[in-house]
Amino acid sequence: MHLNRLPPLACAVALSGAALVMPATAATVQVNTTLSVFDIVPTDDWTGAAEGSPPFSPFSVELAAGDTFEFTISFLQGQQLTIDNLSFIWAFSYADTLADATGTGSLALLDANGSALHTSNVITSTEGSIHFGQQFSDSDFDNLPESVTFSGVRYVGTLDAYSNPVVISRTYASPSFNFSADSFVASVPEPETIAMLIAGLGVVGAAVRRRRKTETA
Repeated sequence: MHLNRLPPLACAVALSGAALVMPATAATVQVNTTLSVFDIVPTDDWTGAAEGSPPFSPFSVELAAGDTFEFTISFLQGQQLTIDNLSFIWAFSYADTLADATGTGSLALLDANGSALHTSNVITSTEGSIHFGQQFSDSDFDNLPESVTFSGVRYVGTLDAYSNPVVISRTYASPSFNFSADSFVASVPEPETIAMLIAGLGVVGAAVRRRRKTETA
């Protein structure tokens, strides 16, 4: 898990002999976490829905109005998810304080290298009171195929405002990945592929050891 908060800047100016502290500028909060496809299970929330939740890599970040949230979920090495006839998809994190949150952002389906295969249009929506990370429907994507295979998702969105004026910021620490589709299939590397990888690493290791012996001699 990788977490990075680009620090906000605060500035002060002198006015009539007094210091006026200006509000901190918006921050970009980056979180990279992993999920096993074996932790994605059907739910009863919606027809055809499934959710992946802990064990995610743990994190705890603060999001204030105006901050941008860059949240990447990568499936474990070699794992993929194939979804047929997607209805909606959602990468979000639960918060510690109740307050509806309005956000503007997009979501990308990623390949094994973390590059975007399909990226949604940018939308603005209001989330429920306990989480942030917008929900995207199939119509929010241009030319999304009926069957799509991907290795992770990335949400990038700005938290525009909290509905509760008392809430200036809140802590997010419980990630979740949710979608609804006609069907989904999780896939992992074939045993032969894993065996070939291990064998390849063994050959490389043996070559390195032989070279070291030659250099020593």
